[in-house]
Amino acid sequence: MAGIAHLLAATFLRIFPPKEMGSSISREDQDEDEEIENPVPVVHPTEHTPLLHDATPTPKPDIPIESHQTIGQLLSDADFWLLALTMLLLLGSCEMFMANVGTMVLGVPVNRDEATTGGGYSFGSMIRRLGGGVGGGGGGAAQVRLLSFSNTCARLFVGPLADYLAPAPLAHPHGGIHFPRKRYTTRILFLSVSCGLMVAAFCWMAAGVISQEDIYFVSIATGVAYGVTFTVTPSMVAAFWLGPSAGRNYGIVTYAPFIGTPIFSYLYAWISSSHQIDENTVCTGTRCWRTTFWITTVTSSVALILSLILARRRRDRI
Repeated sequence: MAGIAHLLAATFLRIFPPKEMGSSISREDQDEDEEIENPVPVVHPTEHTPLLHDATPTPKPDIPIESHQTIGQLLSDADFWLLALTMLLLLGSCEMFMANVGTMVLGVPVNRDEATTGGGYSFGSMIRRLGGGVGGGGGGAAQVRLLSFSNTCARLFVGPLADYLAPAPLAHPHGGIHFPRKRYTTRILFLSVSCGLMVAAFCWMAAGVISQEDIYFVSIATGVAYGVTFTVTPSMVAAFWLGPSAGRNYGIVTYAPFIGTPIFSYLYAWISSSHQIDENTVCTGTRCWRTTFWITTVTSSVALILSLILARRRRDRI
């Protein structure tokens, strides 16, 4: 629905110029207007008009203003496609997992003690012992709580950390960019780490998961990668393409996960239905999704490679 609304707005939304005031103004009205001291000019607001106007404006320095970047120029930039494909592969698979984790846990034992004989130790059992009620309750509800908790914590932690390690660049008045303070790394590194984290999580989901507790790691990794990506991407887009079109450019980039989510979701549904025994029941067990996560392991590896290429190309800018 959001995509349809954006498409309709881009197609039909227009800003019409204000109507011209009549040229026939009486001499008396002109005399009255001339007597007004410091008249307030009538400003027809646009999306670039400041909401607050300075009552005593001061002369502004002659600073060159960058020209607006067209959508065609953006789409012709190779870095745009590197970033868009990385987000499509990374966030599309993350949102597929988030949307279907409730059915993935069906038919899977709660812990490894029920799946194997002789007991065992797993990441999920550690979360249960250390986290107390955070992951308690079992089933999809526990996975959703871990997803939400890790997503929120990642956004709160990575935002200040990225500002400290990789401050956002500022546009220089005479062209180029400069950094307000020392830069230790590039913000693209956070995107690469998210891709690497999902490679490990999806590989574990495909090869090692045999209980619901084993999925705890995948839920936490997905929440972290999802939160980190949406935290650093806006500043990355603004730094890649400086100018007044940064907001529009970010909106275009976010269509990548909008496209990737249904692709991975339909992939999961198709593979799951192919292992369905009874048409009237939901496919349960690890056989329903192991192939899906082998595929997402490969796609996340591709996203990691693309992010490293992007980091090499833009390491001096962000």
